[in-house]
Amino acid sequence: MTATKRRKRKAPPVHRPWQATVIAVDPGKVSGWAIFRHGTYMTSGLLKRTDNVGMSEVADTAVALAKSLGVPAVLVLEYHPWAGTGNARAGLEAAREAWRIAWRQAGGHVGKVVNANVATWRGNVLGVTRGPMVLLYEREHARRLTRKADVSQDEAAAIGIGVWASRAGEVGAVLPKSARESLEG
Repeated sequence: MTATKRRKRKAPPVHRPWQATVIAVDPGKVSGWAIFRHGTYMTSGLLKRTDNVGMSEVADTAVALAKSLGVPAVLVLEYHPWAGTGNARAGLEAAREAWRIAWRQAGGHVGKVVNANVATWRGNVLGVTRGPMVLLYEREHARRLTRKADVSQDEAAAIGIGVWASRAGEVGAVLPKSARESLEG
């Protein structure tokens, strides 16, 4: 008889947003980013992978907002398990690492970094995970939420990630017990 490893149960999603500040990032050559406070969209934009100062400013803003509200801050990075090989995967990982560095320099907690699987967040927010219309759905969803006339594809993805992360069990799993209990109980 072989011993099986028990999987750690992730926290279930919640109906009300987590009491946290979230930086959602779609990393790449150009990274889309969005900041959410208690599930409410605050701001978003685009940064080149080489714009370390810009990444630091975004991380500083989110961490300062969280501290002023007395809530935790969480960095959520999109993850593509099938991102290809070679330069494409290396570029994505370089962008993810640049955001993690900016997060740490801003005082963000290393344990409060969450991966957002692209199929998971798209399925929960858009109701679809792939197909010819998924990118259009992402942009339309972001335009409705932000009320901007136009939103780039990278920024739209970050906004979708932020919507998902505001209620996701994966984010709840890294929050302090007191923050989770305030919504679950």
